[in-house]
Amino acid sequence: MAHYTFATRKPKRLTITVSYMTFERIQQLAMEQGRSASNLACYLIDKGLELLKRENDQ
Repeated sequence: MAHYTFATRKPKRLTITVSYMTFERIQQLAMEQGRSASNLACYLIDKGLELLKRENDQ
C-alpha cells in the first residue's frame, strides 16, 4: 500500500441526501454568504467533525 503525504491528497466527492428544510437553510445561508451551497455544506461538515473530535478528546 502506498503512503501519501497530506500535500498529495486530493479532495473527494460525496453525494448525500438532506431534508427539504436542511437544503433550504443551506441554500439561504450560502446566498447570504456569497458562496456555493456545496462549499457551505463542506465547511459545515468540517466544523461538525472538528467539534465531535474535541468532544471525544475530552
